[in-house]
Amino acid sequence: MGLKRSGQWLASEEWSFDKVPPGLAALFSCLPTMNRATVAAVVGAVGAAQAVGECLADLFPAAA
Repeated sequence: MGLKRSGQWLASEEWSFDKVPPGLAALFSCLPTMNRATVAAVVGAVGAAQAVGECLADLFPAAA
């Protein structure tokens, strides 16, 4: 989501913008939330941080 300088909201057509659209005053990202206790219950307490990190890397492959 982007907030234009005019005060209007701009949504990306896909799950993200390919590049920052011109004229934005602010750019927001919306990350899915994960309950770490649920992740720990599934993969174990030791593997929970690794599992969350891998999930985020899958969401943002260019940043990894």
